[in-house]
Amino acid sequence: MSWDLSRNPGISSSGSAAAVARGTVYAALGTDTGGSIRIPAALCGVVGLKPTFGRASLHGCMALAWSLDHVGPLARSVEDAALVLAAIAGPDPRDPRTRPAPPLAVAGLPGDPPGGTGRLHPDLPGVRVGVPRDLHLATPLQEAAARSWTRANRALEQAGATLVEVDLDEIHMLRQVAVLTLGVEAAAHHAPLLRAHYDDYGEFSRGRLVAAFTFSAQDFLGAQRLRHWIRMRWDAACRHVDLLSLPCQPGVAPLLDMPASTDLTNLFNALGWPAISVPRGEGEHGLPLAVQLAAKPWDETTLLRAARAIEA
Repeated sequence: MSWDLSRNPGISSSGSAAAVARGTVYAALGTDTGGSIRIPAALCGVVGLKPTFGRASLHGCMALAWSLDHVGPLARSVEDAALVLAAIAGPDPRDPRTRPAPPLAVAGLPGDPPGGTGRLHPDLPGVRVGVPRDLHLATPLQEAAARSWTRANRALEQAGATLVEVDLDEIHMLRQVAVLTLGVEAAAHHAPLLRAHYDDYGEFSRGRLVAAFTFSAQDFLGAQRLRHWIRMRWDAACRHVDLLSLPCQPGVAPLLDMPASTDLTNLFNALGWPAISVPRGEGEHGLPLAVQLAAKPWDETTLLRAARAIEA
């Protein structure tokens, strides 16, 4: 796998992803409001796991958007990511977003039944994986990214999963809901600091925060109603599947002056569903590619098993 210092390693948690990829650390934590765990993981060739909203405490993290923020692991393997998640998961009275949840039923992790092997089992008989018929992307996937996604889906089939085409026609609306929600919540949180320390904010961050003040309360409430409606629609559309499979990025890491895309990742921040980025092959110039899996809330167990099947 190639490393190119002229390329963008991702967004907010790119330092964590780069440190893991280089071997500087065993694993690291990242925060993910629109894809900031999964995108750096994808572009740096490591595993990035965003758990269910409320699975892990954000106490001590600098807030960006209260209802979209998540914290989770970046690691060099799915099993390492599972171990880190098991260590940080659970309710925390200091973070009212956290709540009691089913334990992570992955062999070798705390709370698992006796007799586990200590490894994730990539066998997936009976697991149904939803593959969207249309990703509704403004720019098509790069050819190598499309091939990577196809090979990942084939690996899931070889592990015993069944692929099922699904219609998720609200993808484009959900993206806009996520963008508006992030902007308004971030502006509300940072307003006092922005007034007191305007010049201390970077030009890009400052511009995004100021622009978000143009949204009205009516805009925000309308977005939240639409968010709830789409969640119900997707719950119904995914009633007969256990996972969703999508690419994580439309291609390899862009150049440093170009932003990475959140079009395939911020969907699951808006929904609060768990999602994972798993390395899968190489694209242009030998740079890493990745696929993304998402599961229903609190089902990180199936998510991790399927990710292990792709990794294996």
